[in-house]
Amino acid sequence: MEYDRYQVNRKLFILGIICLILSIVLLLFSAYILPFLVWQLAYDVPEFIVHWLYWFQDELRWPYNIGAWIIFLVFFVPGLIAGIISYYSSNKIDDEIYHMKPEKQENLPYKPRTRQWKSFSFGFKLLFLVVMVFILAEIVHWLIYIEPGTVTSP
Repeated sequence: MEYDRYQVNRKLFILGIICLILSIVLLLFSAYILPFLVWQLAYDVPEFIVHWLYWFQDELRWPYNIGAWIIFLVFFVPGLIAGIISYYSSNKIDDEIYHMKPEKQENLPYKPRTRQWKSFSFGFKLLFLVVMVFILAEIVHWLIYIEPGTVTSP
């Protein structure tokens, strides 16, 4: 039978759920506004995003790119932080339920550093692949872009 995680640690459980919901909302919202900020696609973004972007351009004299990245990061970074807090609170509750203790480093037949390094290198390769796909999409978008008013009909 499954343990009741709420009964194990109520405060940590509630903190984890709130952070999980906040993380999902912020990350999805940042993914929703990303095409508007990067490619300037016209769709129904919230009006405060547009006003905020114009405020960066008019009042602070920042280029469009810097304002767009700052707005994206304002929602993306707190979403990541909330997700990390949710992850650690969930792991803490699981450790309390199953009485998990870290194993002694001496008795392990493998080196934990190499395992961590393999995980890190895989994550880095995955991140590199995502960045390369994004750059490729930007290049394709740049190659097929036709400025309005430059094409004339015969």
